[in-house]
Amino acid sequence: MAARSRYEELARQLSAVGAVKRGLARALPPECPGGSAAVLTLLDRHGEMRISRLAELMAVDLSVTSRHVAHVAEHGWIERSPDPADKRS
Repeated sequence: MAARSRYEELARQLSAVGAVKRGLARALPPECPGGSAAVLTLLDRHGEMRISRLAELMAVDLSVTSRHVAHVAEHGWIERSPDPADKRS
């Protein structure tokens, strides 16, 4: 019986997550997918940061984060700048 109640709770939570995702999709303009919204939200909350830190906060690969950041920058929603502390920049 306990396993069933855990399953039901998990199903309820997953349903709630789905509802939030659908609501977010309706609220965002079509040219702003979820990954881009996550980038904008994290930058708003934490300020400027390196892509590696952003990838860490998003818990996704650096290449995925780079694509999201490029998309956001292409739309003019952020401005990318080199890190003065990074000699490679």
